[in-house]
Amino acid sequence: MGRKTVLITGCSRGIGLGLVKEFISKEYDVIATCRNPEKSEELSAVLSSSGQNGPIACDVSSDASIELCKEMIYKLTDQIDILVNNAGISNKEHPVEPPSKIKREEFLHIMNTNVAGPAIMTQAFLPLLQKSDAPKVLNISSGLGSVGRASNITCTSYRCSKSELNMLSKVFSVEYPNVVFVSVCPGWVQTDLGKVKNAIPTFTVEESAKGIVTLIEKVGIGESGQFLNLKEKTIPF
Repeated sequence: MGRKTVLITGCSRGIGLGLVKEFISKEYDVIATCRNPEKSEELSAVLSSSGQNGPIACDVSSDASIELCKEMIYKLTDQIDILVNNAGISNKEHPVEPPSKIKREEFLHIMNTNVAGPAIMTQAFLPLLQKSDAPKVLNISSGLGSVGRASNITCTSYRCSKSELNMLSKVFSVEYPNVVFVSVCPGWVQTDLGKVKNAIPTFTVEESAKGIVTLIEKVGIGESGQFLNLKEKTIPF
């Protein structure tokens, strides 16, 4: 069996960059995207040092950008085994955003990036995924997206977007029963977003990335449509 290919969005830093490193360590062919490859020096160095292709520009909030990304990737490979929809944003004052302070333009931009972005990326690459013997789509969600666990009023737009992303995983799993679709909570991770306001998150990027890759390698059709944590436990929608 040959090497598997993974496509990851939002790879310039944080969890995305951590996933690139972890998948490379597992001997995957990694296709990494980010909004500004020319500014992503660490990502470019990691890919180059491991003999991978350089980063590809993709702004998941833009259909035109996704289309250009698609054209480049279809020239690189004829099959993708795993798609990781990782790229995501929050509000400018994250985590401060009670529902009474939502701004329409910012809210819609977050929804466009965090929900429509993964939807259109998945549409674009389903033909390559369906050529795999075991195609999988992993949507990076958040425990903050669980309606059943909601108990405070922080980062409302971000939370709403992650709830919608979980639903996206579910409905895609129904439409494509031969493709595994899962949402995963990566834990509270020491990224720029996680450490805002001097917070001290639980997981390092490396720990989260390792857990995510372990999970995606284990899950099968039986878990498709579910919202999972790094211990493969179901989180209430």
